[in-house]
Amino acid sequence: MGEIKLKPCPFCGGEAFIHEICEDFLDVGWKMRGFAGSCKKCHATTEYNQDRNIAIRAWNKRAGEDGVKE
Repeated sequence: MGEIKLKPCPFCGGEAFIHEICEDFLDVGWKMRGFAGSCKKCHATTEYNQDRNIAIRAWNKRAGEDGVKE
C-alpha cells in the first residue's frame, strides 16, 4: 500500500508535510510519539495524533466534503 498524498494547505496552498515529534513530556524517561499535518509556507497545523494515518486524514479533510460540516 502506497503513501497517502497530502493535499496542499487549505489556507495558502503551500506544500504540506507530516511533522513527527517524540518527546519525554513528563520528564520521566518515556517518550510520547505524535504526528501532525503542517504547512511549510504558513505553518498551519493540525492537532497531534499518535497515529500517522489519522494525522494525514485530518490534514486532508476539507469543509464541504463527505462528513465535514461547513
